[in-house]
Amino acid sequence: MNSETRTVTRELTLRILCRLQHGPARFNELARLLDAPSPPLLSKHLKKLMRDGIVERHVHQLGPPAITSYLLTDLGRSMLEPATAMLQWVDNHRGQIETAREMDNMRRIADAAGAHPRRAAVRC
Repeated sequence: MNSETRTVTRELTLRILCRLQHGPARFNELARLLDAPSPPLLSKHLKKLMRDGIVERHVHQLGPPAITSYLLTDLGRSMLEPATAMLQWVDNHRGQIETAREMDNMRRIADAAGAHPRRAAVRC
């Protein structure tokens, strides 16, 4: 998995938690409200959260088709306060993060063009 996917996935965890704090949600509702990158990525992430005991999946047999919804477990609800704080921190520092990423991109481009000699690796 590349770093962009890991970043999106981490942010997606926080967004899923914050959405499910308001009650159960169906898959398509989550995908739409979270502006998920792709249905397979959302599905994979929900499965990881279920495996970790953070989210439960319920299938309601009210008639064809069955209705599937996702909701937070007690463990998932215990994550709401830190998740909300993390999202708030990201919102408060989004500009600084974007600037740091842009500077890193420019450094990588300059390094690739040979503008800066590579430094020797630091070893402990």
